[in-house]
Amino acid sequence: GMCTVKKVVDWIPKVEATGLKFGRDYSAVYDSTMMRFWFLTPSSEEKIRNVLLDHEDARWITEDEHKSYGTYWPNGRFGDAVYALEPGVLLNPCHMGNVALKGMHGYRPDHADSYSAMLANFEPETATPNITDYYTMMNKMADWAVAG
Repeated sequence: GMCTVKKVVDWIPKVEATGLKFGRDYSAVYDSTMMRFWFLTPSSEEKIRNVLLDHEDARWITEDEHKSYGTYWPNGRFGDAVYALEPGVLLNPCHMGNVALKGMHGYRPDHADSYSAMLANFEPETATPNITDYYTMMNKMADWAVAG
């Protein structure tokens, strides 16, 4: 599941221009395909959402989408909010590096470029109808490999 990168954006300066202080007002992880935020003060969420608006290149993931993707945790483990880039748009620089790649994975699992395949010489015990099912399958296989 690789998607051709068609556009590179640098949006971290937008967040920094809000005047909020990283570690005091908010925390963030800037991945190649998403910006995850934890809001540490009451006003930080509104300020960040006001500079990162929904548009053709990115949008905020809803709670229902998180639940359907298997990335929803009530305790904010994955972040209080996720600003996801559209397939083909890449955040660079980011915490993943400073070199913009020509292809990237990690966009929403329902996108056509997120299809994947597994080739094996055995029938896995765990079905993998969705890309998000591979985690469970690999955990079971790791247990099997250690026991075997």
